[in-house]
Amino acid sequence: SAVVGKGHTVGVRPYVRQDLGTNWWLQLGFPVEREWWQTPLDDNWKYGAQVVLARAYGHGSQVALTLGGAYTTHDDWLATDSEGTDIAGRKLAIWQQTAELKWDHRWDAAQRWRSITKLSFQHEQDNGGGFYDYYLYSLSEELRFTTKNWELKGTAGVSYYDFPVQPADLTAPGPTLNMTTLNLTLRAERRIYKALKVFGAYEYERALSNQPESRYVENVVSTGMSWEF
Repeated sequence: SAVVGKGHTVGVRPYVRQDLGTNWWLQLGFPVEREWWQTPLDDNWKYGAQVVLARAYGHGSQVALTLGGAYTTHDDWLATDSEGTDIAGRKLAIWQQTAELKWDHRWDAAQRWRSITKLSFQHEQDNGGGFYDYYLYSLSEELRFTTKNWELKGTAGVSYYDFPVQPADLTAPGPTLNMTTLNLTLRAERRIYKALKVFGAYEYERALSNQPESRYVENVVSTGMSWEF
């Protein structure tokens, strides 16, 4: 089910990059993060590795394939068996594998119009009975229009979560949990003086699931000012 997460993150993301010629390049990264969360979430360490193969073309356009893995260790949460029951003495740890294909296309020489298409896959495995295991498939599309003083952006996406072990109903046998999320974001930003900008945004998210408590609808409207220096 959805919860409100409040916390802090500190991390380093060292990487090395090698140009391969003919607009191709390769990058290796080794991020490390420490996260502190308020209850009901748990503090954790995350260690990762990532490789990016990309090709640039046109007016700053780029196609990139990213493959990565990460290992997360929790401070207090315990690993569980396949039914979600804690395993005494075993702290929860999760392996994550990810793959993403990203197409960032600039449609004109002035780079006013830009589209970003992302297709991604993620797989997580816990060190217990697989209760937290899931497969995630995502597709998103962003369209952006930029001038000297304006930036207009719209993003739409869909994600499908498939839990191969965790049951949709913890009290009775039946199908395993699945969830689909739909996202829409609209944002407008206006420069009013040099590095000073004002913005307004609307975010919509809807979750569909075979578990009633995992269904929700969220609408967020925000506005504010930003100053870059």
